[in-house]
Amino acid sequence: MSEANGKVAIIGSGNVGANTALLTALLGVADIALVDIADGLAEGRALDIAQALAILQLDDQVTGGSDYGLIEGSDVVVITAGLPRAPGMSRVDLLHKNAAVIKTISAEIKKRAPDAIVVVVTNPVDIMTYLVWRETGFEPQKVFGMGGLLDSGRFSHFLSVASGGLPSLTRALVIGSHDDNMVPLASLATLDNQSFEGLIEKDSLSASVDQTKHGGAQIVKLLKTGSAA
Repeated sequence: MSEANGKVAIIGSGNVGANTALLTALLGVADIALVDIADGLAEGRALDIAQALAILQLDDQVTGGSDYGLIEGSDVVVITAGLPRAPGMSRVDLLHKNAAVIKTISAEIKKRAPDAIVVVVTNPVDIMTYLVWRETGFEPQKVFGMGGLLDSGRFSHFLSVASGGLPSLTRALVIGSHDDNMVPLASLATLDNQSFEGLIEKDSLSASVDQTKHGGAQIVKLLKTGSAA
């Protein structure tokens, strides 16, 4: 292990898992372990990232493979594994198949990384987060779903585009479930501490809310063979 502050394991090495690994490695705060049941996928992703880090002179260790033993000693485990959405699918359509995947992964986390904080990305994320908590028996404050954060980020993006404002000065919050029933709180959204309700037209604000609710579906439709959370 390097002189990094800890270890992050990422289970699932598709687009979301690989990008999570790369962005985490670029922070320089932890060694990375990638795990995927697909032969060679996690190992290949790890090699690709490790070689990029060498160019940037970063010392994080990045390993990958299909053996769950790689997650041992992890401080954080991020779960991205599971069947991805396809165009026309809702997140709930993934429920039964991904539940089986999550149960297997939860058992491995409980066995090999009992002190870890778990971040769930797999859809439908709200239900999968509950399932991880139930199957691991971890304390509630150690199991998180990333839906609200992602939805809030999407809302901030669409508001900054609508207003022409800087994303770094945009603050927006979405509550509720990570699906079409989410609630973007337009009345609390601000740009440089000024309410969007006084900065952009009402129709533009409503459009940003609608775009946020369907942001994932839009990405899935464009990628076709890929996925979005």
